[in-house]
Amino acid sequence: MKDINEVQKYRDGVRGQRQETGSKNNKDKIKKRVQNSGPRNIKDAANILGIPQKEYTPSVQEAFASIFHDIESGRRDLEISQNKLDVLERKNDRHIILPVFSSNFIYKNLAKISKRARQSDDLSTLVLVRSLSVEEVLLDYGPLASQNYLIEISKLINKLAPKSSFVGYLDHGCFAIICNIMTTDQVKPVTERIVSKICSSNLFWEGRSLPVKLSWGLCAIEAGMEPNSVCLAAMHNLIPN
Repeated sequence: MKDINEVQKYRDGVRGQRQETGSKNNKDKIKKRVQNSGPRNIKDAANILGIPQKEYTPSVQEAFASIFHDIESGRRDLEISQNKLDVLERKNDRHIILPVFSSNFIYKNLAKISKRARQSDDLSTLVLVRSLSVEEVLLDYGPLASQNYLIEISKLINKLAPKSSFVGYLDHGCFAIICNIMTTDQVKPVTERIVSKICSSNLFWEGRSLPVKLSWGLCAIEAGMEPNSVCLAAMHNLIPN
């Protein structure tokens, strides 16, 4: 009878010490649980616990129905929580203002690519494109102009970057482009064209032309490199356009 007592204890104690006996409403709920629980599943569980057939009474069946109900409720709650986490993670992957990925997304993918490089000869490349005039725009025209300036730069980089790449924003006017399965030799002429086209673009704020000055740098994403190390190496290689 020990197993039956354990089942009974679970039923009476797990769900906030609420009693399931005595009231007609509670008895009706238990009956519904029994009806909605698969008899075969309940019987299988009883067999696994070694409960003899003669001791498999209606009260034991009710207890198992309660347990199965709690498990199913927990599974649904877990699924809802996981969906919420997925939504939050997707939001965290995007920059809060600019139409590009966040720095969190960039660092996360740098780590993945570095790990993948241990198992493959295919190298990817990180490109940093830094605006040298964003602070000038901020001081001369204000924060709204500076924000609009970065949004327009973001749009241009998104349009010009390779289709398989990820574009993100790190900080202080610095954009990151992860070029998947492209070597530095392949990426260099592409980056030169991107930077040249952006620098020749006409950006305006309230009818006034904004300065567009950029620098850029590359770094191969090699096996075992930490995301910060990749970014620092690309930053070290920055050259003005």
